[in-house]
Amino acid sequence: MTQQDAAFYTHGTGVQDVWLGDDGESRFYVVRNGEMRIHAKKTVDGEETIIRYSDQLEEFGVKTDEQLHNLTENGELFNWINNSWFEVWDRENSDSYSDVVDELDAAISYAKELCANPELSEWE
Repeated sequence: MTQQDAAFYTHGTGVQDVWLGDDGESRFYVVRNGEMRIHAKKTVDGEETIIRYSDQLEEFGVKTDEQLHNLTENGELFNWINNSWFEVWDRENSDSYSDVVDELDAAISYAKELCANPELSEWE
């Protein structure tokens, strides 16, 4: 089961730490940012459910990236209003953060690369 999309890491409002480094205190770390709002139906004529958090997404039956992608392709059943995303943040400069990163592994890889080579930071 893969869960690379930020939709699976939206457990509340505001920013959420997702990966803090191998030691839990890395200079560069990954957060989930933004809010999620999906208007979803099980069938075209079905009752609409509003999904804002990961637990609601899983209760709706979406537990993998593939399932999320397949439903997203059907805008009649699954309509994104807002979506969350990943960013890499710099612990030494709270005003510094990366562009949006779509997948968790890519965000972690980028944070690790910056930890090893801080001079590569686009914010330096």
